[in-house]
Amino acid sequence: MNVSSQDKETRRQLRERGRKRIFKMGIIQLGFGLISFVVGILSLVFGVPTGSFPFVLGVGLWVGVLVLLAGLFGFQAGRQTDTVNGEPSGVDKCYVICHYVFSLISALISPMMPVFGGLGIHYCLNPGSVITVGGRSQPRRNVVIYCDPNHDANLALSGVTLAIGIIIFFISIPFTTYFCCYAKAYGFKSRRDQEREMMQMRQEISILQKQVADNDNQSQRC
Repeated sequence: MNVSSQDKETRRQLRERGRKRIFKMGIIQLGFGLISFVVGILSLVFGVPTGSFPFVLGVGLWVGVLVLLAGLFGFQAGRQTDTVNGEPSGVDKCYVICHYVFSLISALISPMMPVFGGLGIHYCLNPGSVITVGGRSQPRRNVVIYCDPNHDANLALSGVTLAIGIIIFFISIPFTTYFCCYAKAYGFKSRRDQEREMMQMRQEISILQKQVADNDNQSQRC
């Protein structure tokens, strides 16, 4: 087995381990994404009648959609197999990239859940709280925040939103590292690898040019 075949087999084994890992990651993300989605819908159902921030946002719904998409792409990536040539397909690579993108977005957006969940708890425990809204285009005014008429439901859902948001944030961060760990196994190359290949190509071209020049000199002598 030559060096190229050994490298191909090493990447194949790494890819198979990676598929098992991303499949499990996808299942976890689908589970928490579904929970967040349902909590977000319930938050809107019970929060909209209050007409107050942050109960009318349903932030868990939007984060849940992102996490569900990340989980779906991860689940599909874990179910892929190599082509007849022993290489990952274009669809396989697309699933891996999409999983990385949506996992990264989830990690960036999910902190909104514990922030708004914590605010919801605060406003439910301190009814009649006053906040100041407005800015350059609108006059500043005081707004009273109410947790009623679904006080207990909004309080409970705010607590669940806070907890789920923290969990999603801490699972999304390591999940984004999958692409960094297994990119080479899928044929993605770093800038350093690309520069190394370019340097090798230049060296090979230089050698070929030298050989051609030597052959021309020998031909002229003859």
